[in-house]
Amino acid sequence: AQGMFNDAKVVGKRGGKYADLCPPQALAGVTTLDNALRGVACDGAAWPSLLVAKFDIEGAELLALTTAVPWLASQPPCYVVIETRAEPNSMGALVLLWSQGYD
Repeated sequence: AQGMFNDAKVVGKRGGKYADLCPPQALAGVTTLDNALRGVACDGAAWPSLLVAKFDIEGAELLALTTAVPWLASQPPCYVVIETRAEPNSMGALVLLWSQGYD
């Protein structure tokens, strides 16, 4: 969606057997979850309707979910799937989801 990305980060070249296929660097869009969700909502809705939302962002689930509290409060998906680890961010993500009515 237009205007969805707040910033861009330079991503370095991947090594290994596919190194020749990769450009030396590329720009990758960066945004928050709430901005991304607003960019995909249909029919003038503020937030998209989802059956399942899966987050697999290597320990940054709490950060992403924190930006999505307005979405979770107003148009929550029926199911949220996250990977958890024995670390504070995982517990924080679970507490946030519990506060939004997930069990």
